[in-house]
Amino acid sequence: MSSMKHLGSVTPCDIFEKIFVISLPSRTDRRDGIALAAAVSNIKINFIDGVRGDEVPDKAIPKFKNRVKDGEIGCWRAHMNAIQQIVRENISSALIMEDDVDWDIRVKEQLYDFARSSNALTQPLINSYPPKSADSTYPIPPDAKTIPTDIFFDSLPSTALPEHSPYGDSWGLLWIGHQGMNIPTPDSQSPEKIPRGRIVRTSDNTVPQIQHLKSFYNDWAENFGYKNHTRVAHHATRAIGTAGYAVTQATARKLLHAIALDEVNEGLDHMLSEYCEGRKGGWKHADCLTTNPALFNRHRSAGWMGADGDIQSDYETDFREKAVTDNVRWSTRLNMEILLEGGTEFADQWPDE
Repeated sequence: MSSMKHLGSVTPCDIFEKIFVISLPSRTDRRDGIALAAAVSNIKINFIDGVRGDEVPDKAIPKFKNRVKDGEIGCWRAHMNAIQQIVRENISSALIMEDDVDWDIRVKEQLYDFARSSNALTQPLINSYPPKSADSTYPIPPDAKTIPTDIFFDSLPSTALPEHSPYGDSWGLLWIGHQGMNIPTPDSQSPEKIPRGRIVRTSDNTVPQIQHLKSFYNDWAENFGYKNHTRVAHHATRAIGTAGYAVTQATARKLLHAIALDEVNEGLDHMLSEYCEGRKGGWKHADCLTTNPALFNRHRSAGWMGADGDIQSDYETDFREKAVTDNVRWSTRLNMEILLEGGTEFADQWPDE
């Protein structure tokens, strides 16, 4: 058990104008869980109804050729409904989450640290003229091969103070909830477009040891030579999952054009990745920033495993005895009874071995 008070007054609501949660009305279990987690974290959420793909007619799918799976259609349409609302209401920035996410009790500190990393990656160095970033490959790499030296969190460069957002003045999408994210290299998609700078935070006690990390790209830490308790902030590429991401008003408009009104030929996460990589919508690299591992991760409840998802709802028939959340040490959901009792001694889901 670990002790600390992490329930202060600053919340993600103070950073984003709105927080939306996509959830099927029929999944009352999901709505109950996310509503409670948000409440104890002092986060105000707004539900966006999930969409069943089989209820979306072919004529509503732009450039329809070959229909993807109904689950993928429903996911795409529900997220685009959230994006549409952001555009209609002229919301300056919004965080979009799925209803099965979980986060560390220390998420406020994590978001603060991510904001510092985002600034280091995108804000101009102080007193630099002409303005330049600490990342030599930002905003456009000079070539497809350069890999800049890692920037360490403990010695971040001095950058110009942002005027519009704690995350900097240039970000378009913050992909802070996913099930796997590549770190850009010369071998990535569109290497001539995606900046390859990295902010490396070692000794981050909110990150589990490497053997406990779960990701579609399970060996990312070993591949880059990172040690236990390392978190890396970087530009997004080849993402898996849309557990949580924030967008600006300008980005929401671009997504409505590039993803809502363009061909739906794959899952939403792949289409968002292509947008971020400058391969969808006709724009350059789109200033999508992320963190590895993610800050928002899927929570899987105890019980029938077929209830885990609505995109692939019948892929498991087994029973899970114990609830689990990947990559989150002091899980909000798994510490719920302690939080409701006002306790400060929290269970660590992935203690050091």
